[in-house]
Amino acid sequence: MEKYEYKKDYQNNAFNAKISSLLDRKRTIMDIDCFLFKLGCDTKIIYDHKKSTDKTSLSSLRGYSMLANKNTFCYIVLNDIDENGNIKNNITRVYEVKPESEVKDKSNKEDYIKDFYILVNDEEVSNFFKVEKHKEYKETIKKYNTLF
Repeated sequence: MEKYEYKKDYQNNAFNAKISSLLDRKRTIMDIDCFLFKLGCDTKIIYDHKKSTDKTSLSSLRGYSMLANKNTFCYIVLNDIDENGNIKNNITRVYEVKPESEVKDKSNKEDYIKDFYILVNDEEVSNFFKVEKHKEYKETIKKYNTLF
């Protein structure tokens, strides 16, 4: 067994660090911050939240694309948020990850991104992540985003 070393700035929890020390290097550990669903609604949302300066690895994008499908949407959400829930500059960037079957160049990070959204207030964030109206709101916010 490799020496267990928890790097708080790199690994988001101690159990992920433990699994990393027990398994070989050919595996990817992805952090899924949220899985949103509502009984009776087909739409599901999975997202990974990152600080605005964080990067997403190619391996993580591959993993998220394996989870995305017609009714399950996977996103990388970037913003800087404080412990009181205030989003710095009121800017949330949301990258939609393509389902694996839509990715042509699996070695190119950009090819995993299906769409991009900018949310500028709590109302937009709320509406975007309501699974029961998600598909319709995505189209609304996309039209709004293209005006600028």
